[in-house]
Order: sequence, then C-alpha cells, then structure tokens
Amino acid sequence: MDAGRDLNEFFQFSRALVQQRKEQPGDDYPSKLLEIRGGNDEVLTENEIICLVFGIMLAGHEAVTAAMGNIFHALLEQPGNWARLVDNPALIPSAVEEGLRFNSGMFNWRRRATEDVVLGGVTVPKDAKILVSLGSANRDDRHFADPHTFDPTRANVREHLAFGSGIHVCIGAPLARFQMVTLLEALVREFPRMTLIPNQTPNWIRTICPRGLTTLLAYPNGVAHA
Repeated sequence: MDAGRDLNEFFQFSRALVQQRKEQPGDDYPSKLLEIRGGNDEVLTENEIICLVFGIMLAGHEAVTAAMGNIFHALLEQPGNWARLVDNPALIPSAVEEGLRFNSGMFNWRRRATEDVVLGGVTVPKDAKILVSLGSANRDDRHFADPHTFDPTRANVREHLAFGSGIHVCIGAPLARFQMVTLLEALVREFPRMTLIPNQTPNWIRTICPRGLTTLLAYPNGVAHA
C-alpha cells in the first residue's frame, strides 16, 4: 500500500510537470513531446506524455543506482579488481561496461512481439507478451568468453545488452555512462584502499526487472570504520 501511494504521488508529480510545460515550454523532454503532439491525441495523448516522463525519470534514477551498486560489489568482492583501477584509472570506462555486462541493473524487461517469430525452435506468436532476460544474454558463453568472470579488459566489453539494442536502445545510456564513470573516478581517487566489510550477506531488491542491492557496506580506507 505504501509503494502504491508513493507511485501515485510520483505520477501526480509527472502530471504537474507536463502541465507546467504546457503553460511554460522549455528546452526539455516533456516540452518537445508536447510540441510533437501539437494538440492531436492521434499523435500522442497527454496521458501518454505523462507516462513517458514518469518512466524516463524513474529509469534514470533506478537503473543507474542499481547498476552502480552492482559494479561496486563486483569490483570489491575481488580486491584485485579495485586495485587495478587504482593503479590504472584509464580502465574505469571499461570497468563500467564490464559491470553492466556482468550484473546489469535492469536484468529483465518486458516486450511484445510485433509479428510471429521463431526463437530457439519455439514459435512466439504476434502480440505475445515476452519477458526478455538481458542478464542472461550478457552471460552468453557463445558471445563472451568466460562470461562469469569480471574482466574490465574484455575485448568486446561494449557488446552487452544492458541498455537494450536497436530502436529500443536506452536514450539515457550516454548520461548513465557519464554518471557511473564520474562516480567511479571520484571514489577510486578518494578511497584507493576501499574494501568490503567481511561476512555480510548481500540483500537484493525483490523485483523481476531491476536487479540491485539494498545495501553494500565497505571500509572506505581499508580500516575498521564504515
């Protein structure tokens, strides 16, 4: 019930934002959608614009937060990975990409088949609802050598599907990459001896699509204070 109330509050915030942009257009996403709509519900309805704004703001926070926690966990779980970045910060962009592949912040996502298609010998009929496992694809050993190992020097590290592909690629991917690289650069610089607090059991968000940790505890300077 609390989650439902919170989601409704956020939806009403999105509605108010779109209404404000109707009255005072700016150089931003909802204003552009309203311009494209041009008052024509057959192009876009106002409710569709509200839903798009709602979705992109939620994704811009939730997916990056989850992915960043997963990347820190992968780096600190094996201390040698963190030390490699401390010694060679130029590896940080590749470490971010490998983290997205290794444990994507958006593990599964919904799709609908636009036509009949055969996948793996199974016929998926038109209009069927599908749950696509991006996390599974990113561990496909036919495409990634030794897929269950975190390796920031992986040659094809950018070929993951954490941000989708084709016309469905995440429009926020460049910003997400920038945020994660910037954060990792700062923490590697400020806390070169960071280590995980031992004997903690990772707690994962109990959802189908986003995959992330609820907490991750570390000693910032390799000493016994959090």
